[in-house]
Amino acid sequence: MTRMFKRFTLFLLTICLTSCQKDPNQSSIPTLIVDIDNVTEAKLSDYFESIDYVWMEDESTEDASIGVMHRLISHRDKFYIFDEDICICFYIFSDKGDFIRKVRGYGDGPGSYMYPSSFQVVQDTIRLVDISQRKILSYDLDGNWLYDAKLRSPALEVFVDTKGNEFYYAASYLSTDIMNQVQVYDQVGTLNFEGFPFRGTFEEIKTINREPFIEINERVVFLEQYADTLFLLKNEKSEPFLLFDFLKKGFTESDLNQIKDYEPLEYLDYLNNRIPLYFLGMAVGNQRHFLGYFQYRNNHYLGIYDFEKTSGSVFKSGIINDLDQGKVIHGLSNLNDSSVYAWTTGRDLYKHVQHLRSKMTDQTWETFVKGEGYKLVSTANRAKNSENRVLMILKWKK
Repeated sequence: MTRMFKRFTLFLLTICLTSCQKDPNQSSIPTLIVDIDNVTEAKLSDYFESIDYVWMEDESTEDASIGVMHRLISHRDKFYIFDEDICICFYIFSDKGDFIRKVRGYGDGPGSYMYPSSFQVVQDTIRLVDISQRKILSYDLDGNWLYDAKLRSPALEVFVDTKGNEFYYAASYLSTDIMNQVQVYDQVGTLNFEGFPFRGTFEEIKTINREPFIEINERVVFLEQYADTLFLLKNEKSEPFLLFDFLKKGFTESDLNQIKDYEPLEYLDYLNNRIPLYFLGMAVGNQRHFLGYFQYRNNHYLGIYDFEKTSGSVFKSGIINDLDQGKVIHGLSNLNDSSVYAWTTGRDLYKHVQHLRSKMTDQTWETFVKGEGYKLVSTANRAKNSENRVLMILKWKK
């Protein structure tokens, strides 16, 4: 176990150093300088025009209680929520938060899955990838199983863009025939791109990137954790999308040399207190902005790059909610072309509202509840006894 732990950590650090081949003319590539020594606080109003709240109501039935929310999809008038660990299922709620159905299918036959991973809605069809049986299960929008189809190649994640191209993300342990992390197939199943090769020394090490692809303005970006360069995948090739300059706080060869002989306690101290700066593999974006998350030792940061101004900034990880005095926003995820989301629980949202109330006079509170705080307060009051999710949906500025 100790040897495996060491090899796994060493592998992750190696990715940072070897995963990217930088363009020789880097000055022409957008670069986010991740300067964590000069951070400020970001405000929602600088990037988003509005915030809305949707409580996933769980008072009517126990089936509505969400375990872990690995993926959330908004499609037409419904939310689809995927939990691959606790219930091993997906939930369907209305866009108002009313519970509709929990869909389970654990097993090894047709219409069943053993180890589900990626989850997406494509052309009014729900697609669920089962790693162990190497297949994609398809459902209609009401959660009824339609058919199974074999994966084109072993994959942990399969992402379909708006044009119908399939982006496969794999791990070396899935098959001895796989040489690259990423494969891209067109609509008729032709393999048009293979790239980002595995490191031969560490082919047997398991690595997982939960959401390796995001689509921004019909362009697919590969989000590789620990990388110092993100890539666009298009036209049967990859090209740099954004560089990260860690200002000498990123991984170096000396880091790899030092940790080779670390004992378990030394590893824990290194990971908690001395680990270099790196990209977490989490990001959202639109045509103008890229928002990515970074970690340095025990601290998290938010890097934001503005493609129109060709400049970036680094902030503390939480974004101050100056739109309606709601909770600080952490961990944004893409929802659709115009919006992103974060989440909290009903109880925590209600506690925040009670705290706001304690700082306001009666008259100020009345004005707040009727004005900018209406959605916040009304949702918190409805969900005050619930541990279920409350979505905080943010609409990008145009």
